[in-house]
Amino acid sequence: EASNCVTTPFNCKGILAGKCVAYSAFLYTGNRVVQTDECFKLRNYSTLNFRETEGTISFTCNIVPAEAMPKVYTIDESSLNICKCQSTSVKKSVINLQASINVSASVYIDDLRQLHKQVEEFMAVTPSGNSTKVNVTQPVLGLQAAYQRLNESMKTDDTNDWVASCILDIQDTLSSRLHCDSQNDEILQDIEISIKEYLSSRPRLCCQTGHIADNDNPCIVKLDPQDCRSNLANSIIWPSTPPNSDVSFDKCNIYFRTPFVLGSLNRSCIASNQEASKWSSINTCNCYSFYVSEVQERMTREYAINYTLSYLNTMVSFLQSHQGDVPGKSLAISTLNLIYQVQQNRISSANEGEYKNLTACLLRTTSEILHAVTGAHSICPIQEEERNLLSEILYDLYESMFGESNTTKLLGDKSTFFYDSRNISDIIETELSQSIYGCVAIGGAVPPASPNDTILYNVDFSIIAEGSKTDPPPVTDENGTIINNITENPLAAHRFALTIIGVIGVNIVIFAIVVYVLRHRLMHRMHQSRTKDHSISVDIRNALCLFPLLGLCWIVAFFVQIETDIVANYVFTILVSLQGFMKPSKKENSDGAITSCAKIIEKIVHQQSILEMLTVVQPFEAQ
Repeated sequence: EASNCVTTPFNCKGILAGKCVAYSAFLYTGNRVVQTDECFKLRNYSTLNFRETEGTISFTCNIVPAEAMPKVYTIDESSLNICKCQSTSVKKSVINLQASINVSASVYIDDLRQLHKQVEEFMAVTPSGNSTKVNVTQPVLGLQAAYQRLNESMKTDDTNDWVASCILDIQDTLSSRLHCDSQNDEILQDIEISIKEYLSSRPRLCCQTGHIADNDNPCIVKLDPQDCRSNLANSIIWPSTPPNSDVSFDKCNIYFRTPFVLGSLNRSCIASNQEASKWSSINTCNCYSFYVSEVQERMTREYAINYTLSYLNTMVSFLQSHQGDVPGKSLAISTLNLIYQVQQNRISSANEGEYKNLTACLLRTTSEILHAVTGAHSICPIQEEERNLLSEILYDLYESMFGESNTTKLLGDKSTFFYDSRNISDIIETELSQSIYGCVAIGGAVPPASPNDTILYNVDFSIIAEGSKTDPPPVTDENGTIINNITENPLAAHRFALTIIGVIGVNIVIFAIVVYVLRHRLMHRMHQSRTKDHSISVDIRNALCLFPLLGLCWIVAFFVQIETDIVANYVFTILVSLQGFMKPSKKENSDGAITSCAKIIEKIVHQQSILEMLTVVQPFEAQ
């Protein structure tokens, strides 16, 4: 803003057309430098519309008197020169007038009215100042063409009076500003004198309407709405936009500053006649939570009805935790309804106690959504059908949770219940906070779900208090057909885990055999001068060398499966990379024996069995 425009080193900074601007002065030399720029650049800090201007502006940057370095420049606002700036709309209208000498009077008057409106718009948005001059060469050419047609007509009638009045209206607008070319002043004065002589005592008409101008009916020029100017809001640049138009960006993640919010932002340009159109507030109702979309995707699968109870608890807990990430609730409402339908299809009087956690979490989620979309402060209102659906779900869940009598006491009769007060959510929240049932703890990612891995990833267990273990649902294929071979081969679902266990088991056996051979044979056959401590240190060193070689580092691979376990990823990467780290060492000890285990390892890796590996160890022992 202009009030905070403070000069800084290596910049030419100051007030220009009412706003603070800055240009780099790093390469400036001398005490006074002329800076130029395009006319449409003024759109950032003035009222010019960049699409309707052409040419260049110029101004001077003067050095601030100071002996200290670096040099500091300031903009001389009075030096602003816009004489090369012209309106492209005015220019087109003038060309049209010059080519319309032989058209009908009504068409010509329409052209003059259009020129009058465009001249008014250009003058209204041009930066003003005591010494700022405007280029009026193009509109003066248009007035000369209209005046020439009027002289050639040689008739005195209402139509020509209207043409003469339009010429005077345009002349008045142009004469209200200082002109870059003094010759235009003389031309305008001559035209004004001639037109007034032509009208004589006849009344002057309003160019835009044709009615007689007087104090009761003043001439008003209704200008076309201007574009909404380029605007930076919430770290997003909204471009210049025509009035009554909408702009949409897929940048919800930038607005909410998280990669887990997706969707589009919307903003409208609201028309305003006498000034620049205004931007509306940013509409975030089309943004949605990535987590909620993941839960909805899981619940729309054909086998969602067969999810384990613990998995359903996880799904609704993710929904409850992330439905408030965005103000728009349409996706959350549809996802809530999917989980609610599964619960209603599976719950009965016999297992109602097992579903208390699911019911409580669904009730809290429904109450929170209704609370957010109710009242004058609601950002994204919901449809009437959605509100009716949520009201019905809320009533059923509350009745299932707290009983019919308590429900009737708080909510009344079901046929007449409609959620219209936030106080209901406050009461429900208080009652749920005193209950032992509720949503379960969740992680950082929605767990996967498929006909097979649902059982593997979602093992049933008691969540809280009376929650009990439920029978796993039948495993189905992608078409929903029940797969019966799970009973015949119960280990099929754990084939991957058993494979890893088998590989690691074999490596452990090999590792044990090698350590045993090294420990016992080397200890008895090494040179007598070797101390016991030295022998043990050699054994430990050899064992450590063989550890990464034989693949025991793959034990850590079990923990890499956990997405949130970052430590396991680092440890696993380091251990695996050690397999190629060691190089054979040629350094020998005082007994002439090669002490580096790397030589043994280098030979071992080329063998195909344990017996061949032991033949490598024996020559070493002979040394």
